[in-house]
Amino acid sequence: MKVVIVGGGFCGSILAKKLDREDQFKTLLIDHDGRYEYYPSLPKLLSEPSLKEKITLDHSSFLSEIEIIKEGVKKITSESVKTENRSIDFDRLVLCFGADYPIRLGNKNNVHKVTSIRSVYQARKALVDSDHILIIGGGLIGVETAAEIAEELNKNITLVHPHERLLERNPIEASEYAERFLKDRGVNILFDDKVVENHGAFMTEKGKEVDSDMAIWAAGLSFRGSLLSGFGDDVFSDRWGLKVDDTLKLRGHDDIYVGGDITSLDEEKTGHNADVHGKRIYKNLKRESRGKEPKKYTKSNAPMIISLGRKDGIMLFEGKILTGGFPAVVKKLLEIGAVQRLRF
Repeated sequence: MKVVIVGGGFCGSILAKKLDREDQFKTLLIDHDGRYEYYPSLPKLLSEPSLKEKITLDHSSFLSEIEIIKEGVKKITSESVKTENRSIDFDRLVLCFGADYPIRLGNKNNVHKVTSIRSVYQARKALVDSDHILIIGGGLIGVETAAEIAEELNKNITLVHPHERLLERNPIEASEYAERFLKDRGVNILFDDKVVENHGAFMTEKGKEVDSDMAIWAAGLSFRGSLLSGFGDDVFSDRWGLKVDDTLKLRGHDDIYVGGDITSLDEEKTGHNADVHGKRIYKNLKRESRGKEPKKYTKSNAPMIISLGRKDGIMLFEGKILTGGFPAVVKKLLEIGAVQRLRF
């Protein structure tokens, strides 16, 4: 069975690792950068760029049998994946190329993202010479980025969030704790508003002008749906993402699996959940190779940890919340473990 994996993040890497020495599969991994990045720690790179060596791992360092294709994907159809230099057919396709935060401003000058090693390094270059920083979005990435800059760097920070509280998808206790943490460190927060223009200064929808040297965009999760060609509208979620059935197959396509942040599943977009997707897809591929039906995906309960600098954080699990130093320690251990599980 020829398996093509598009995307080498959490889902793609753990799946590739498991398929690496399986003789019944011919597996190809397509990833433009050719490396795994532990993206929950990306905000830390803004103040500690040397951390890169601890949170990245070349795919070639833990995959010995799988063909790794370091090319960008141009088009995905129901029959093939077209990259910059080739067209690749498949028996089974796994789409796990991750979500993104597209910058929804006409003028993107001095607007950066914290979604990959490359984007963080670009943001850091601007950050070093900037005094006034604008964070656009107060969800998970926005809060963690603001906290990292506030705690580790001497900068003036304004955060603009379109909702009435930070981390609005989480319990109000988490929102209040994050807000206190940021405000205690001088972060100015504008709630119930959003940045809509960039013309030297940044303008909000309510007409407020935010004078900033640079901005970091952390609003509006999306994915590169334009890569998919020839698929019906019924595979795309009304909000965003790809619809999957209960075995993680793309709706209406028996030979295509979907995992990670680009699924439209009603669950948090976390590295843990992407890992679980990869493991379920692996088991289903094994079952199919033996002529058996794939099994249903079952959501997994795991703590969600929000970093607030290096020594503070928020842990959420089954309706309970824990704050302070312990979540920060757990987050560090998860960071170490996420890389080590691939290396060994």
